[in-house]
Amino acid sequence: MKKIILTLSIFLLMGAGCSINIDNSKVIHQPSSNSNEQKEYCQTNKDCIDMGHICKGEDDDEVCLTDYDSAGRQLENPMCVCRNPEMDYGTSIQITKMLKITELGFQIPIDSSLMNEVIYKDVEDFTVGFSTKSLNEISKYCEEDAGGRISWISDTPSSPGMASADFFEGREADIKQFDGFFLFYQQPQATCTKDQHELETEFIKAIRNGFEDASLISGWKPQ
Repeated sequence: MKKIILTLSIFLLMGAGCSINIDNSKVIHQPSSNSNEQKEYCQTNKDCIDMGHICKGEDDDEVCLTDYDSAGRQLENPMCVCRNPEMDYGTSIQITKMLKITELGFQIPIDSSLMNEVIYKDVEDFTVGFSTKSLNEISKYCEEDAGGRISWISDTPSSPGMASADFFEGREADIKQFDGFFLFYQQPQATCTKDQHELETEFIKAIRNGFEDASLISGWKPQ
């Protein structure tokens, strides 16, 4: 009798437009294949968990990145990643901008925080020296090349007739070769401040790293 009543109840519910799901497993919403459906993005770390982003590593946490990834690239949309809280992923993200040396037709990437600080000037023919406003205020000896110098030299270091060819031997790390010319980096021979050597060292490192990734300014021609 109970069986008949249960069957009749189910039949009546189905007739009323209802359905019964006898599967007790957890239902997870899957995004529709409809391209018009708005895609969801995280705003908080909890959003990543709620959206079903699960990290496989036992020590990893779900983290929502909203501005920049670890390489400093600006994100078009927020994204969920896995991070181990015990690991150092870099507490400050370096965002680089291009410092254009228009007089010599090349550019170098530097930390965006230095863009309003760095200055350069002609110190010799086809040679520019780098410094910062802060170092200049500390010492007048920092005005020319606290961060080193970069020279524009035609041909190649080993070209026939290059008077200083021997000088460039063993200094490949200081040379950036391009078509028809090369750039040559020279580190400062001495410090320019009495007690701000760490500040000088960090700036030299920034210019040196930028030199290694130097590139041409599109359309530039030597004057």
